[in-house]
Amino acid sequence: MIDVTKDVFISYSRMDSQIVIGICSAFAQNGISFWIDTDGIGGGDIFPEKIVHAIENCKIAVFVSSVNSNKSKFAVREIWFGI
Repeated sequence: MIDVTKDVFISYSRMDSQIVIGICSAFAQNGISFWIDTDGIGGGDIFPEKIVHAIENCKIAVFVSSVNSNKSKFAVREIWFGI
């Protein structure tokens, strides 16, 4: 059984950070917990392992689709892993 720690995993391109900040704000205002890389990964953390753990421990994943994220090898990997 997976220990769900957040409601939503957010996959996006850092180039779209301004849009994602708005999404995070809307989630927070509505009591929806979320995991985002800027809050969930600290110095010295092993980035791929933290991403996998976060995906496994969220109820759903939201992919912020844009020209930038659709070209991002990291965002595409997150979505493929979460399927």
